[in-house]
Amino acid sequence: MGLSLASKDNLVEIVQAQWKAFGPVLKKLLHKDPSTLDDEEKKQLNEFIQMVRNEEIIGDVYDLVVNATSLKAISHGWEVNCSNDVLLSRFQGRSVGFIGSYDVGKTYIIDLATGRKYPVGISKTTLGISVALYEDKLFLDSEGFSRATRYHIEDRLASDAFLQQMIIQLSDVVVYVVGPLQTIDVPSINSIYQEVVKLSRAENAKKLVLVHNFKDYTETADVERHIEDDIISPFKGVQSRGTGCKQKKYVSHNGKVEHIIFAHASSKAGNEYNKCGEELLMNMIDGLGGFRDIDIIKEIAEVAGNLLPRYFFVPGTDPTAVPEVSNN
Repeated sequence: MGLSLASKDNLVEIVQAQWKAFGPVLKKLLHKDPSTLDDEEKKQLNEFIQMVRNEEIIGDVYDLVVNATSLKAISHGWEVNCSNDVLLSRFQGRSVGFIGSYDVGKTYIIDLATGRKYPVGISKTTLGISVALYEDKLFLDSEGFSRATRYHIEDRLASDAFLQQMIIQLSDVVVYVVGPLQTIDVPSINSIYQEVVKLSRAENAKKLVLVHNFKDYTETADVERHIEDDIISPFKGVQSRGTGCKQKKYVSHNGKVEHIIFAHASSKAGNEYNKCGEELLMNMIDGLGGFRDIDIIKEIAEVAGNLLPRYFFVPGTDPTAVPEVSNN
């Protein structure tokens, strides 16, 4: 991470995000200028920094984590950790779910939406379904699919599909984060759109937003080429009307799907698109109305109970029957 005693701001950010992982041991150090630390305090701080560098401290920086990384593991039960009492009961809000392939940048987009920092990168893996509460918005992140795994490939593929369906059904807005599209992605996106439409109700219509995270592209011309290849051509996407950042947004599927674009940070393309991408994403989230009652733990149990029969078959039983779900 490249931290030093002089990088107090970075340390405070990490400590605040990881608070529950190490407790109050370093609390007093956060309020002191690094230059005033005595030798023992410097030793303690350096030990902590080394632990962070070695990734010995990860902690629960999400408000709720359902460790549903494997369908086979359900026979032993999925561990559920909740660090926010608000999520233990019903509250008024809206839910925004993020889906997409592993390491495509879902957690980075959540960071932009919430202003909070979550574990990101190759060495940091979102477990199962991870939930963050920000004001009156509930953000649902997932491990992401198409990741190499120590589990059997059949279990990994089934678990990926299960988690994606969970996020779609639990969310009022589904944010599908993609990189440069491959041929197989187009029918997948159209299928997810159809699923979102099918699950929508008049009183609670769901919305699909595609975030095109061209994080490896630094040149504006390359991003514009992908806009043509990934939005305009396959989905008949059209540029949104308006001025300013609205011109950076595209819509498709008769205006029902929004496309928001990001590029490599601190590059020509990033300077062209990222600020507007963040503004468009925040405006979309802030503009969510029609708050509903959310009891997220109960909803997770009910949706999981409805979905699981699709993935398991017990001889002598009716595979279409929906099992009873306990509220415990």
